[in-house]
Amino acid sequence: MITKARVAIAFVVAAVVFQAWAFTMVPEAEIFFGEPPMPDVRATGYSPEEVRNLLLEIGEQGREQYLVAQRKIDLAIPALGMGMFFFGLWALADGLVVGKRRWPSRQALALGCVGLIPGLFDYAENLLVASIMQRGLGAFEPRLVEMASACTQIKFAFVALCLILVVVLGVLRWRQRRQPVV
Repeated sequence: MITKARVAIAFVVAAVVFQAWAFTMVPEAEIFFGEPPMPDVRATGYSPEEVRNLLLEIGEQGREQYLVAQRKIDLAIPALGMGMFFFGLWALADGLVVGKRRWPSRQALALGCVGLIPGLFDYAENLLVASIMQRGLGAFEPRLVEMASACTQIKFAFVALCLILVVVLGVLRWRQRRQPVV
């Protein structure tokens, strides 16, 4: 029987396998974590000056390398993360007994939707960073960098929130299974 929990586990496995493949088998991916690191892996954000310096340092070839890697990787990673968090939160919350009340499916589904938020901000960030990389220094726009940085910070904040929710719901679910519901 296919359950939400099994779907969530499938997304976790798929995300891990895809990222392992992407960052070991896609030669262009090394640019994401090289020195200096690319903007979209900086959880604390970045300034227009930092991005301008990055563009100077990586040059035309580095920008092209980033865009090739982004096309291969950044379409799948947000979708896998969205599926993983959505189904994981939904599965952990659905039917969970907190106090003496059982969570209804609608509330669990709504909580699962929180898991979609990091992926949406990741896609927005990816579009903005790609635009910055395509434009290069010749058409550099600081406002795009500020918007991309905000998306990056919001993405990582919601990833942290989702991880905290998964841990809290997991502990509650584990405790519920250890204690019979009366």
